[in-house]
Amino acid sequence: MNATQTKFGIHHIRLDLRSYTTNSKPSMSFQQFIQRGKVLTMYRKYMRLLNRIPEKSTRKEMREWIRADFDRYKGEADPQRIDILLAQASRQFKEMQSSIWNAQSKRSVITRIVGGGSGGIGRG
Repeated sequence: MNATQTKFGIHHIRLDLRSYTTNSKPSMSFQQFIQRGKVLTMYRKYMRLLNRIPEKSTRKEMREWIRADFDRYKGEADPQRIDILLAQASRQFKEMQSSIWNAQSKRSVITRIVGGGSGGIGRG
């Protein structure tokens, strides 16, 4: 990388792109590429789901737990094992999604009953 200075004091940087090759990492096979995309999609789904948790501390704790779980298997290279892990992650996601949905539904019902929705406590 070379830097030059102009008459206005602005530095121009010239990069020698030949020194920035991607040969440091082996390239992925098509199957690895597809699996990587599936893993990233699953991770993003989890992160989006966490936004539905109203308690900030719970949301943070869950985010850390999910991140640690994904990091634990970061170096996994066996395609069959990755498929198994993705299936487990999908099942756990559905369970978490259901739990969050049920908690939100209960909170909604309680709000309607206690909060004075039509026919609620304190009306009449």
